[in-house]
Amino acid sequence: NHVKGRRMELVRDAIVAAIDERRLMVGQFYIESRERALKASEEKYRNSVDHAPDPMYEIDPGSLIVLGANAAALDLHRILPYEREKELIGERLTELTPSEMQSGVLKHVEQVIANGTDQVLDLPIGGRFFDVHSALISSGSRQFIQMILHDVTQRHEMLDELVKAE
Repeated sequence: NHVKGRRMELVRDAIVAAIDERRLMVGQFYIESRERALKASEEKYRNSVDHAPDPMYEIDPGSLIVLGANAAALDLHRILPYEREKELIGERLTELTPSEMQSGVLKHVEQVIANGTDQVLDLPIGGRFFDVHSALISSGSRQFIQMILHDVTQRHEMLDELVKAE
C-alpha cells in the first residue's frame, strides 16, 4: 500500500510538473506574441511617420534640441540656406531659425509647453508657407514636442490670386 501510494504521488507530481511546464510554455508564447505584435506596431508607426509627406520633428521641451526628424524634414532642411550647413538632429531649434523668426518660434514653443498644443498659420519658410502644428507628447517618463509643418503654399498662392482678381 505504501509503495502504491508513493507511486501515485510520483505520478501526480509528474502530471502537475507537466501542467506547470505547459502553462509556462503557453505564457511565454503569449508574451513573445505580444512583444512581436508591439514591435511590428512600433515599426509600422515609425515607417508611417518617416514616410509622411509633411516635415515632422521631435524636440526636447527643455533644451529645444531636435531629437528626431522624418525624411520630409531632412529634405526641407537640405534646401534652406540658413540650415543646410548645420546638422538637424542634435541641434537647438533656435540655431536652425533665422534671427528674425526666433521670438515667434520661442513663443510658439512656450505655448505648446503651457497648453499642450499650439499652431501657427502661414509661416513663411524658404519661399514657401507652412501651417505649424505642435503638441507636447508624453511617452512613458519622457516628453517631447512633436512639430508638424504642413505646406500650404498652394493655398496661399490661390488666396493671393483671388485678392488680385478682386
